[in-house]
Amino acid sequence: MATTTVTRLSVGSCTDVGAVRDRNEDSIHVEPLDSSEARSRGWLGIVADGLGGHRRGDLASQLAVQTTREVFYQRSPGRSPGDRLRSAVERANEVIRRTGEESATTAEMASTITAAVIEGAHLTVAQVGDSRGYLIRNSRLRQITHDHSLVDELVRNGGLTPEQAAHHPNRNVITRALGTRDTVQVDIFDEDLHDEDVLVLCSDGLYRTVEESEIARALVSEPQPAAETLVNLSLQRGAPDNVSVIIVRIAILQIEPL
Repeated sequence: MATTTVTRLSVGSCTDVGAVRDRNEDSIHVEPLDSSEARSRGWLGIVADGLGGHRRGDLASQLAVQTTREVFYQRSPGRSPGDRLRSAVERANEVIRRTGEESATTAEMASTITAAVIEGAHLTVAQVGDSRGYLIRNSRLRQITHDHSLVDELVRNGGLTPEQAAHHPNRNVITRALGTRDTVQVDIFDEDLHDEDVLVLCSDGLYRTVEESEIARALVSEPQPAAETLVNLSLQRGAPDNVSVIIVRIAILQIEPL
């Protein structure tokens, strides 16, 4: 009999209003590991960040999370995780856009989204905006998403160095979000996972106050205490924005037949 490969996940998460904002406009979703949906169609985690300065950013991020989760698990399991995830995020864009047009109190509301699916030993990430996905392998942290932001595009085009971008006055200007247009382009990233990989999803409130090297060091702990440590570190530094993080540690086991 052949060896069986089993993927086991350990998940932690934390979200906080921060030290300055009056309300938390971040929303997160961590699918229970034992849910029937996670077992049959893959585990799903989502970080969404309602745009600051826009009305009802909290509602926009809640709709982003709720709609993406609902639609992803409704889609045919015969389709690839990337196709299902893209369709779900596109639907979330439609819901936010339509809801925003219903009244003056919700006009122009918008949200980022970074959503990850782990199915077996494969990772799929959908991205709109400047929340991020990182993968830590062999103690090395790598950003697997691309920020849809003005400064990130300038960095990729050679117009700014990463150091200049970190302090640029327009570093908070994003170029793509859910709810701003009738349609949205969703970036999809795929990765084959290795044993002891760690996935991090976070809003910009984390990575703007905590260095990437500090994120990597915190992940020697188990996911839940690591998530709390990172958010507390941001709070200690004044946390001018809402702060959210989801951490997933991956164990890939080879089980020999009896």
